[in-house]
Amino acid sequence: MPWSSPAGKQYVVDYVNAVEPDIVVDVGPGIGTYSSLLRKSNQYWIGVEVWGPYVQKYKLHTLYDKVIVSDVVYWDAVSCDVCISGFSGIPGLS
Repeated sequence: MPWSSPAGKQYVVDYVNAVEPDIVVDVGPGIGTYSSLLRKSNQYWIGVEVWGPYVQKYKLHTLYDKVIVSDVVYWDAVSCDVCISGFSGIPGLS
């Protein structure tokens, strides 16, 4: 699912803006919502997307400095200031 639940979005926006990170990792960027909402020109954004077809379909290379196609379980993480892990929502959970 390429989009995430709106729950918690404002908290993430407020937090990232307050921290003013240099490097941001977005795990499961989907359509690139957080990069579109938060990215500043002096930041380096990395998207880690498990579903390769989303990279081309949603043009993630235009929204992120680096896009890694991998299951985060198998990805060798990098040092970053903020790591965002989107949540697509599961019916019955809130």
